[in-house]
Amino acid sequence: MSDTQTYVTSSLELHLFFARIMREHALFLKAGFLPQNANEIREAEHLLRQFEILLSRAVALSNGSVRCLVLESGEVFTPFTARAECQTQRLTGSFLDRGITAREAKLRGFSCGKEPCFSRRMVCQVQRLNRDGLVLVGHLIAFKER
Repeated sequence: MSDTQTYVTSSLELHLFFARIMREHALFLKAGFLPQNANEIREAEHLLRQFEILLSRAVALSNGSVRCLVLESGEVFTPFTARAECQTQRLTGSFLDRGITAREAKLRGFSCGKEPCFSRRMVCQVQRLNRDGLVLVGHLIAFKER
């Protein structure tokens, strides 16, 4: 794979994994606050939504752009993910965009030897996704430190 192909593919694969994890961190923070911590609950909710947007963007860019091996590994989602999201939503009362998981389940990857060729526009979109992800993680870190 070329450097550009590696950059785009690796970036998207990492976002598919870590944006979901960061969304879960925000959810756990929100669920852990007491009602008198209304400002913190709102901030955690905002971060949760922002990570859902980031994950949704990564999913939209990933079809045909990530390796089949990664999609089949269970690190992006598993057969249990949708049910776990449903249970989590029921138990916490927090809405989760479960459509993201449904879209992930439909993703198609590329096989080794058939690497995609990425347009300059795609590279720019991934660069923007990476920058936005870094900023968002910075906000989550600052929130957790407070």
